[in-house]
Amino acid sequence: MAQRFTASQVNYYIFSGETSGDARGAELLSALKNHSPLATVHGVPGPQLRALGVKHSITMESFQVMGFIDVVKSLPKLYRLFFHVKTEILNLNPEVVIMVDYADFSLRMAKHLRKAGYKGKIVQYVSPSVWAWKKHRIAHIEKNLDLLLTILPFEPAYFDQTKICAKYVGHPLTQKNNEIPSVEWTPPFDVPFIAIFPGSRETEISKNLPLQLAVAQETKRPIAISCAHEKFKKIIELITPADIPIISSEHTAELMNACTYAIATSGTICLELALKNIPTVCTYAIRPFDEFLATKIFKINLPYYCIVNIIAGREVFPELFGSRLSFHSLSIALRKVIEGEHACDTRAVREMLGTKEAAKEAAQEIALLHTS
Repeated sequence: MAQRFTASQVNYYIFSGETSGDARGAELLSALKNHSPLATVHGVPGPQLRALGVKHSITMESFQVMGFIDVVKSLPKLYRLFFHVKTEILNLNPEVVIMVDYADFSLRMAKHLRKAGYKGKIVQYVSPSVWAWKKHRIAHIEKNLDLLLTILPFEPAYFDQTKICAKYVGHPLTQKNNEIPSVEWTPPFDVPFIAIFPGSRETEISKNLPLQLAVAQETKRPIAISCAHEKFKKIIELITPADIPIISSEHTAELMNACTYAIATSGTICLELALKNIPTVCTYAIRPFDEFLATKIFKINLPYYCIVNIIAGREVFPELFGSRLSFHSLSIALRKVIEGEHACDTRAVREMLGTKEAAKEAAQEIALLHTS
């Protein structure tokens, strides 16, 4: 039976800097309340964490900056916010600081807190991608964190030679995939069709969707396009013929369940499609200069870039990135998927992710910090 703690023994500070972190943080906090129902929780919450009663002086939305130019313009503001959060944590002196994703900010905050003399526990939920680049972060993580909770099964191995406690707690999508949709929805077609998931950023959509759509149309099969957010509907409409249905974000899960094949811009959506066993071609359009920077300057040279293939260690989904992406290459890849020449067998990925409930496992690991 899990140990329970009183409000005087437990005091959390939880930080989420983006929407996905808010969702993961809310799941985690709900599970933590089973261990410490009377705990006082402060932090930087998004709407989901605020709904759970997190006390705050600033919100996640204060950190929402999109695009390189906007980031540069907002640096003075972000600088002030950083030190506001640091000062608040030092004044509150919580027993546990939980940083959810948002790695660059989180790791800098951990370093500053330690330098300022903070003696409490610091937890990072969702590991920085040290396996992709910035491997020097490993020493920084070891020095400043007490617990690293990962949602990808291969990540703890990168910390085997360190003193940091790194635990794989499961991936949140494995539980989401088992949920029974409560929304009534009628698929746009009653025959096999292709679903396109063009991305969750405007630049991704504008760079990927025209090519994805052109190749899908070539197959002469019915097509539906997913709209990740209402704010992207106009740009999708400008690219998409009027007779092709655009499916709103509230029906993304239903669309994935209903489609026969998919073309998806690289991201978490590819892992969702894998968990639903949907044969998918993964794309990511990138400018030649950005590709040069990524591979030659930042030395990001991975055998695979699609998260499904990274987990599996082989090409489960055909992936076409940067200079490898063209009408011809995408057309060939999609044809092979449709005709079964490329099997897209996702069983190994689903087995590697396992069935752990990430939030519950993470909460248990954090609760154990109090007994160590």
